[in-house]
Amino acid sequence: MATSRRRLTPRKKTQKTTKPLGGLAIFSVSDTARRALALEQAGSVKVLFWLVLLMGWLFAMLTAASLGVQLQLNQWRTTQLKQLTLYLPYDTSAQESDDVLDVLLTYPDVNTTRQQSRTQVEAQLGYIPELDSMVGLPLPQVIDLEVATAEFDGENLRQQITEIVPDAMLTDRRQAVQSIVQSVRFVQLGAFVLQLLIAVVLAITVSLSVVAGLRALARNLSVLQVVGATDSFLSQMVIRRVLINTVMGAGVAAGAAVVLTLLLQMWLHVSWQAVLLPSLAVGVFSVVLLPVLAAAVAGIQTKQLLKLGLDA
Repeated sequence: MATSRRRLTPRKKTQKTTKPLGGLAIFSVSDTARRALALEQAGSVKVLFWLVLLMGWLFAMLTAASLGVQLQLNQWRTTQLKQLTLYLPYDTSAQESDDVLDVLLTYPDVNTTRQQSRTQVEAQLGYIPELDSMVGLPLPQVIDLEVATAEFDGENLRQQITEIVPDAMLTDRRQAVQSIVQSVRFVQLGAFVLQLLIAVVLAITVSLSVVAGLRALARNLSVLQVVGATDSFLSQMVIRRVLINTVMGAGVAAGAAVVLTLLLQMWLHVSWQAVLLPSLAVGVFSVVLLPVLAAAVAGIQTKQLLKLGLDA
């Protein structure tokens, strides 16, 4: 029985080369590297989610509140600066009152005039009714004016009125408005300082978390470096994990800020388009700054730690 023999030819051995795990290699070996560099299992990195959630919510609310107060303050300031009050002495005659009203009605920058009733004057001046029967003090005439612009200069109008009634007094609310504006500026400055403290605390926490996480995985890092992982590649993996945790926390924080702001709007009754919507949009957008800050701090801290060594 004849048997056929086939000639076996040896296969050529292919030489395998190991390339450094850097650059575009992150897309092909990211799963392997992720399992080796399991930062998501480190408690120090997990805490970043909750930290950004709480701080991001506070950061967004402070931003939205500061901008909302500023927009509302601008509207209120413009309205108040358009309001003037004219006080005529109690002994002003009817003819003098009519002449003053004629000046007000014909003055080009005066839009509306309204004379206050006796009850309104008593409430404004803190008048005590018993004094009227005891000493017979009559009340002055009070006329509210609304002018065209907030930059109205009432000196010319004041001169025309005092020519008719020398003791008349025309007042505006500039000093009171300026005092309130300065108080609001001080509160906004406090909110800005608090936001800076939030950013500093977040940066310090991210730095400490990255150091603790990498030192806990020092053996895995050594293995990755032996097989060719570059410092840049390892930094990218750390930044990726920090971004995932912080972006998730920032997203939940932004949602919580939106819900709370909508609930407050039902109580405060502020303008939706002019105040609430712009301040809410800027507040939610400001939360994005926290993951960006965390990623930058994580990248810088990782590169420094790998350069100096994990034992430094």
